[in-house]
Amino acid sequence: MNTDDLTAMAENSEAEALFAMMTSMTDKGRRRMDVSTTRIGGGVVVRAGNDSTGFWSRVLGLGVNEPITDQIIDEVIAYHRERGDTGPRLQIAPTVLPSDWARTCARHGLNQGPSWYKLVCPVDAFVPGTTSLRIGPVGPDQAEEAGAVLARGFGWEQEDVVDVYAPAVSSGAVQGLAAWDGDTMVAAAGLGLHAAAAEMYGAATLPEHRGRGAQSALLTARAQAAAEAGCTWLVAETWVPPEGATNPSLDNMRRAGFRVLYERASWR
Repeated sequence: MNTDDLTAMAENSEAEALFAMMTSMTDKGRRRMDVSTTRIGGGVVVRAGNDSTGFWSRVLGLGVNEPITDQIIDEVIAYHRERGDTGPRLQIAPTVLPSDWARTCARHGLNQGPSWYKLVCPVDAFVPGTTSLRIGPVGPDQAEEAGAVLARGFGWEQEDVVDVYAPAVSSGAVQGLAAWDGDTMVAAAGLGLHAAAAEMYGAATLPEHRGRGAQSALLTARAQAAAEAGCTWLVAETWVPPEGATNPSLDNMRRAGFRVLYERASWR
């Protein structure tokens, strides 16, 4: 697969996983978090007006299904302004940014924010990890517990994670996997499937259980599930560590065979 096709696959994989999760929320959860979703310019737009995590409101997938134009950016900005938002967070693959992007940024007051790495790995090149913890799927009756584990692992407000994660897992929009120490769930992760790609969507371990291989084992379980579903690529994202610092998630994924496809900035 050439670089352009990989980029499109990787961007669409993340975008569709986010869209599936947010559109699976209950009406009560959507009202509480003031969530709305739409599709613009071949990408997905998600905004949550009442989200303490700051994670769910994003614009993904622009530029890979159709070229980015002034009209598309105008529509994205207008969608948020109509709902009283200060502005969207656009995450766009660097290779699909239009040549006049600086002019677009100046026109709308868009500023560059933190960058994330987009990583990919062929399913058949994945390097499995092991742990003494028990790894298994998350059932509908365990979805809220898994969401609470993710929230605590990330240090986020529990309700704002459970309201998104639990309905998505219960409905099958994403697959949930977890790690247990005896009967105690200590880590959780999500997996989204889209065409040939499997999206490693979110994973966290409770602080007191870190360093026991939970994340490497959850990557392995998700890679196995992806292979069983007929996927040929694994896709993931993680934050770019500051110079001199490390990102354990990035290190885990690199050991498992993932490589950085590109670094992608956020625009606010």
